[in-house]
Amino acid sequence: MAKLPKASTSKAVAKPAAPAPSKSRKRAPPSDDAEPAAAAPSVFGDEPLDFGDEVSEDEEAQDGEDDSEGEEAFPEVDFGESEEEGSEEEDSMDEEEAALLAELEAEDAEDEDSDDEEVSPDEEDDGSDLDELIRRNTTKPDEREGVDEDTPATSFEDVGLLGDYMKRSRKVLSNITGQEKTEWEGGIDAGYGSDSSTEDTTNRIGDIPAYFYDDLPHIGYDIDGKKVMRPATGDELDKFLEGVEDEAGGWTTVKDKLHGQNVALTEEELDLIHRLAKSENPDSAYDPYAPTIEHFSSNVRTMPLSGRPEPKSRFLPSKWEHKKVMKIVRAIRAGRIVPRKSGAAKPSQPQFYGLWSSTDEAAAPHPMHMPAPKLALPSHNESYNPPAEYLWTQEEKDEFNSREKEDQKGQVVPIKHSSLRQVAAYPEFVQERFERCLDLYLAPRMLRRRPRLDIKDPSELIPKLPSPKDLRPFPTTNSITYPHPNGVRTRCVSIDPTGMWVVTGAEDGEVRLWELAVGRCAMKWKCGEGPIYGVEWCPDKDKSLFAVASSSKIHLISPLPVLSDALAARTSQFALAGFNTASTDDAGNAKKHEQPAEVRWIKPKSLSERDEGRLVEVDVPGTLKQVTWHKRGDYFATVSEGAGNRSVLVHQLTKHQTQAPFKKQKGDVQRVAFHPSRPQFFVATQRYIRIYDLLAQQLVKTLNPGLKWISSIDVHPLGDNVIVGSYDKRLVWHDLDLSSTPYKTLRYHSRALRSVSFSPVYPLFLSTSDDGSIHIFHATVYSDLLTNPLIVPLKVLKGHEIKEGLGVLDAKWHPKEPWVVSVGSDGNGRGMTATELEPVTPVAALLPANIPEDAPESCPGTESEFAGLADSCKGCANQEACATAPKGPDPDLPAVKERLKDVRRKILVLSGKGGVGKSTVSGMLGWALSRDEDMQTGMMDIDICGPSLPLMFGLSGSRMHSTNSGILPLSVLPNLSLVSIGFLLPTSSSAVIWRGPKKNGIIKQFLKDVDWGALDYLVVDTPPGTSDEHLSVVQYLKESGIDGAVIVTTPQEVALQDVRKELDFCRKVGVPILGVIENMSGFVCPSCGGESDIFIPSTGGADALAKEWDVELLGKIPLDPRIGKSCDYGVSFLDDHPESPASVAYINIVDRLREKLDALP
Repeated sequence: MAKLPKASTSKAVAKPAAPAPSKSRKRAPPSDDAEPAAAAPSVFGDEPLDFGDEVSEDEEAQDGEDDSEGEEAFPEVDFGESEEEGSEEEDSMDEEEAALLAELEAEDAEDEDSDDEEVSPDEEDDGSDLDELIRRNTTKPDEREGVDEDTPATSFEDVGLLGDYMKRSRKVLSNITGQEKTEWEGGIDAGYGSDSSTEDTTNRIGDIPAYFYDDLPHIGYDIDGKKVMRPATGDELDKFLEGVEDEAGGWTTVKDKLHGQNVALTEEELDLIHRLAKSENPDSAYDPYAPTIEHFSSNVRTMPLSGRPEPKSRFLPSKWEHKKVMKIVRAIRAGRIVPRKSGAAKPSQPQFYGLWSSTDEAAAPHPMHMPAPKLALPSHNESYNPPAEYLWTQEEKDEFNSREKEDQKGQVVPIKHSSLRQVAAYPEFVQERFERCLDLYLAPRMLRRRPRLDIKDPSELIPKLPSPKDLRPFPTTNSITYPHPNGVRTRCVSIDPTGMWVVTGAEDGEVRLWELAVGRCAMKWKCGEGPIYGVEWCPDKDKSLFAVASSSKIHLISPLPVLSDALAARTSQFALAGFNTASTDDAGNAKKHEQPAEVRWIKPKSLSERDEGRLVEVDVPGTLKQVTWHKRGDYFATVSEGAGNRSVLVHQLTKHQTQAPFKKQKGDVQRVAFHPSRPQFFVATQRYIRIYDLLAQQLVKTLNPGLKWISSIDVHPLGDNVIVGSYDKRLVWHDLDLSSTPYKTLRYHSRALRSVSFSPVYPLFLSTSDDGSIHIFHATVYSDLLTNPLIVPLKVLKGHEIKEGLGVLDAKWHPKEPWVVSVGSDGNGRGMTATELEPVTPVAALLPANIPEDAPESCPGTESEFAGLADSCKGCANQEACATAPKGPDPDLPAVKERLKDVRRKILVLSGKGGVGKSTVSGMLGWALSRDEDMQTGMMDIDICGPSLPLMFGLSGSRMHSTNSGILPLSVLPNLSLVSIGFLLPTSSSAVIWRGPKKNGIIKQFLKDVDWGALDYLVVDTPPGTSDEHLSVVQYLKESGIDGAVIVTTPQEVALQDVRKELDFCRKVGVPILGVIENMSGFVCPSCGGESDIFIPSTGGADALAKEWDVELLGKIPLDPRIGKSCDYGVSFLDDHPESPASVAYINIVDRLREKLDALP
């Protein structure tokens, strides 16, 4: 290959700072007969370029040395050239490269001259394979060819470096590693070679989407890894004001998502956007009609260079740029270049300091920062030992205490203490700190740009809601139970329009009919093997039937056996009329209705099925999940799962026709509902609710409740509001006249909502949840469109147990009363009433069942062995019948045993003497046993003539009530209940003047008819003596068993002699004696705590009595005046005065009793 003559580059050498030339590319050498071409202007100088193919050996060796340095390889591109061709076409370095090489050689020479200084591993040469690849495949024009040998080499001064550049480093000992390190003075400015295309970007998050930081206070990180905080943004009003103040109206401002700031567009940028919007060329200087330049012409030209675009093969990585980058990398590694040295001064910015601040710290950068004022130093009156002149007089204290609580803030009552350790903790610390936090939360101190709200009390921000007592009636009491066998899970419930019957559907495939008032199961139907997902009564009061959604079949059932003949005939005719009715068009011509696929109306063929009320069956596709009726009772809609566009079907009962209203579903349908007064149909999918007009057959509105998964829906009786429940624990109220978004979102439940329902007659609605509770809300909807609905939480009803993660699955309102019937996973239905059911009347409760109503006052009872033979039976109309009736054991004893089978321990509190504090001891035992929250304790007061426990437990004036399961004891605490005759008397001063039979009857009723439930302890408070009450309670508890008796006495002999009779009574009737308690054993002074004897034990007191009868003395209780005060107010003395010796004595006695009872079999 012929060599071209080398071109002179003297002018190029004179400009060492000229930009790097573009990469060389291969060209075929010109032929010998080619005419010489004139030199074309070049960006490299006036001299023509010569793309020589040969490289000198010195240059090749120099390139090899440079390539073998320990630098990170630059990723080059291999275009498939051979090693020989690549080595021949490598170019020599230019003057600037020589200067860089000279600098590196000077550094190496200086390092060698240093005193045995070690070279860091980063500065060692790294001959990697990638460098060799770069050397073999990188070409660059040889710009130094033709330069005379006498041309002086480029010095450091030519490239702008100082002469002592290499002497600005020193070796120091690191404080961290203990090794030597190189420290440079001043460093090198990192702002080299910057232009407008490499402007510094504050946020360095790269390709990470900006929305990742939407929920964070920062928008990214800077080059040092520090957080770039989100700039303060104003509200919509601020944006509007900025747009008004802007000359362009605010439309020329765009949001920079990377930095979170608004950027104003320039005129050039706006012009570019306008051109792009019009699909024009973005270049304003573009001439679409410019003459065409023929880059590729058929005319052969003599000029070797042309203006054609550069081929892609010429865009090779620059070796010169690679060397320059590696030079910077080595400088960074050596520590000569520090991007942002720690402690270095940041770019100068205006610094602002607090005018009255004693610190030199700069203020926070954002404009909303305003530090809280510092508290004033305490004064003399706040000292723990203030001078006498600072102490307040009694008048000043009274005046301070008479102020309002708000007026007392900020003032401290001076109290004198001899030492600091005697200063008690500030009692209002927690309350004041809490109020302070509320103040900071509701009204934080900040620089306000608008007038500040005048908020004097944070409670002013809370909406004023009426008291629940003023919004009665609403359900409050669990009155009726509808138990299902084996605790089968019950999923749905419905109440008929008359309010007499309740129908429930369970997972065992059975539908049960209950009498609402008494909880009696009247009928049941088997509707398949699968679970029942929906039942719904027809709203037409003239018909009595309900629809059952079971698997893929709808059952239309009527309870014909329990209906009147006229109602049964009317219902059957209404349901079966469709089998004999032909479809007609508008002209009256008969036409055949085409049912959707897999839909069939079937009439049960079995006579037994028709007799029990099975009227019609409808086969539908998919698995049924819901059935709901139109208010007129002719149409009903169903929702199926897995049926595609036939998941929603509308059925007409009178014509036995079914239609699929939707050809294509928008999402999986969860629930549907009819509008109560308009021809509109609500369809709830997983996230949206669509309202369709049934007449116009078009979409009216789409509601966006903002829920993840809708579970239930109900429409207000007036039709303008909708409530929606969801599985994500939220209840949403939609005002259809207001917006498509929710008016209110309530989140009171802790688990998923299962159903929501409006009351048809009262301004109430409910929600049920898997947390086992039913929430009752008051909801008043005003006819005035300017007044928002009033929503008030009223009551949380509980009673259902959570089983397998499910709680209350469905609930419905009574059509006439403020009652609720609910069902749940525990297998029980419960009726919640607004007020307690009728109280047990004293006459019915106090007369024994075996005493006739016309019996004399002292009748012994028809089951007594003296029936008809006693003196009181003379003259009674029933004397002969009672005398000849068979005698035997009381037949109610098995019932008493069955009722008390879940009571673990039964304790009698006895005393042969009145006034020894027996009822007080009984009450204190109840309070003490209930201190263990895991133990259930019941109290039964059989002191017929003098019931005291209602007053001692704070239930004076209360009434007991009867339910289907029995008489309910009144609850004192969640684990403490009480039954007493005092709850049955008209007033607390009413006298009970009875003889034995009536007393025996009320005691039996307390044991047999009271729904005690599961108890750990049943404490029975008896009257003094050994009379009828004692004999009755021992007789009725004979089969269920009495675990023992506690005898109460006082120290004096006058009480002990009657207590001995009580001990003898227990031994004769076989009642075990747990021990003796000596009450009023000494007196405790409430001031000093000292004890003194009031009742002198002349005969040894309870100690001697216990030894005499060989029983245990459980303890001695001193007399504390505060016990009587606690009993009068109905509060626990043990909780109010735990430090009293009497409280300690009671606790010890109860602990000993529990030990003895736990030791029993």
